[in-house]
Amino acid sequence: MNNLHGHVILEKLIQSPRVYTRQKLQQEIEAKYGRDVVFYACGGENMSLSDLLQYLFNQGKIAEKDGLLTAFADKMCSHDH
Repeated sequence: MNNLHGHVILEKLIQSPRVYTRQKLQQEIEAKYGRDVVFYACGGENMSLSDLLQYLFNQGKIAEKDGLLTAFADKMCSHDH
């Protein structure tokens, strides 16, 4: 099972020239890391991608408008993964 820090998702959303919907992000993450990938962050462990996205929404680190996800680089914490 892959256990990834939530920064992986934030960095993908920030650095990619693509714009992601939740579904497209889910497809790419599963293709790269597998369907059993779980995430951790400062505020939790063993989160699904959906759980992580909700956590990031609640923290003001990402937003969704018209079905498209946006991450805010200035909201990312600066500690190591």
